[in-house]
Amino acid sequence: MQTAEEIKSAIKNMEYYANKVVQLANTQFDLDMTDYRLGEKMDKDVNVGSVRFNSIGAIVLSCTYIRTYFQNIIRNVDVVLELEKEKKKEDETI
Repeated sequence: MQTAEEIKSAIKNMEYYANKVVQLANTQFDLDMTDYRLGEKMDKDVNVGSVRFNSIGAIVLSCTYIRTYFQNIIRNVDVVLELEKEKKKEDETI
């Protein structure tokens, strides 16, 4: 698999951004909670606040799924590379 290292590199870059999104979502959640505790309502409508918190949670969850999928891709690439190594060894011993 000639593109294995490039695939791994691209996934590493995407993982960085997925982690950055989680970090920013957590920061926003903390900011929102601080505002709420200080008595500053995010919005007069409580439903908007609930939707906001739910959306932040959904963002974090989505990034968690993305990172899991990335790990699966890397494992699959590693399996292919290992099979290619074994095949090459077999060919050299024959």
